[in-house]
Amino acid sequence: MKHSIEELEKLSKVINAQQKHIENETINKVVSNYNKLYSSFTSFFKLMCDENIIKEDPYKEEYDLNELQPPDETPIPQNDEEYAVTIRLSHYHALLTQIKENSILTMNNLTPTVIEKIKYLLDFINWDRLFDPQPPGTNTQALNNILFLHEKESHKSFAISTLKATAENINIYKKAFKTELETILYYKSEEYKLFIREEILPQIKLPEELKGENIKEAHDYISKKIRELKKPIFIHLIGEVLKEDFTFEGLEIRKEIEKKLNKYKKNDPKKKKVMEKDKPPKEYLQHALLELSKSASQFQMSIDKSKENSTIYRESTYGVMAKILDYIKHNIFLNNRCTVFNVNVVENEGDKPRIKTIELEKFLEMSTTLQKRLHNYKNVNDISFKELMQGDEEYFNKKVHSTISKTKHTYRMFSALDCFYKDELKIPKGIQIELKTINTYIEKAEALYNDYIST
Repeated sequence: MKHSIEELEKLSKVINAQQKHIENETINKVVSNYNKLYSSFTSFFKLMCDENIIKEDPYKEEYDLNELQPPDETPIPQNDEEYAVTIRLSHYHALLTQIKENSILTMNNLTPTVIEKIKYLLDFINWDRLFDPQPPGTNTQALNNILFLHEKESHKSFAISTLKATAENINIYKKAFKTELETILYYKSEEYKLFIREEILPQIKLPEELKGENIKEAHDYISKKIRELKKPIFIHLIGEVLKEDFTFEGLEIRKEIEKKLNKYKKNDPKKKKVMEKDKPPKEYLQHALLELSKSASQFQMSIDKSKENSTIYRESTYGVMAKILDYIKHNIFLNNRCTVFNVNVVENEGDKPRIKTIELEKFLEMSTTLQKRLHNYKNVNDISFKELMQGDEEYFNKKVHSTISKTKHTYRMFSALDCFYKDELKIPKGIQIELKTINTYIEKAEALYNDYIST
């Protein structure tokens, strides 16, 4: 049975209410979760390249990205797995970059067809089961095989553990992104179906119930009318309108749709009051600190290697007299060192590097203080942690924000130091793996903290 005029007016109001919710909240969450997903996958991809597990495809600029077609999913011969994974992951990274840089995640560009393509892309790798003994899916299995072989041959379990942590992040952000994307898909679909009911069906005389050939004829006629209006044609949504409005079971389907759409209505004062009273749980802050605390051991390794690099730097750059004076000053008279370097620091993602002076010993001392604090946060039963959890929430919030900021700053300074030593020393003690792991934990902590302040 077709919608009455009153029913269409009611449906239109509900869809308009959902539109406000999506434009004010959902689309922002979609973009935010996608940026986290993209950042995590980029970290995963770059670490794979840095560790020579794969090599980035030099011909990636030649991929056809406009239609968002996923990389190849055909079976891979065992002796071609490394090459195939290189090509397919490079292609996948290029597709994700295309979505980010071409502003595809906007209300105008996210048509039902585009959303379905993006959803399909998200399942290219089964991140949830990538490190299973026998994961499902051709590409997931091939990636699993070369990671296992790399760990076996190189004995670099630390790199694999970093990749595992990053894959966990990718999976978390993928699920969050997909959930919000499906909300937009539902709205876009119902909006399009409303357009058919309001603009197309009044021009067509159809019986109360459609069967067999009548359904196909109605489908073709509706498509023709939509084409005349120069609107996009979504065949499956035309089919849904015909099923909901002209079949016996359609009424029940419409009731379920109305229930789902109504969850976005904002004009219920009681519901609004409940929403205003809701507060995000302090556990978000607790879990954010716990994620940061996991970076304590990587910071300790970075501190130790930086000290070794400093010694190597003195040995390779000081002359004989300078070495003698240095020994007398610091080993006999026990004066504190004050080693000053000018390093290129990237303050924020996307910024150009800026030259900054770093006093190495002071920096390492501050880093050690941060490392000890992070190490203490590993234990939820620690007195300082308990005091934070049981104390004032505003103070807890500021403490977490401050700790994230300090951790990010320390991470950036270590990155700059690592680059400096690579330029100055022949064989420096590199900390790239430690830095990638630290960055993974920072991203997780930031995501939890952002969930706290946006809830």
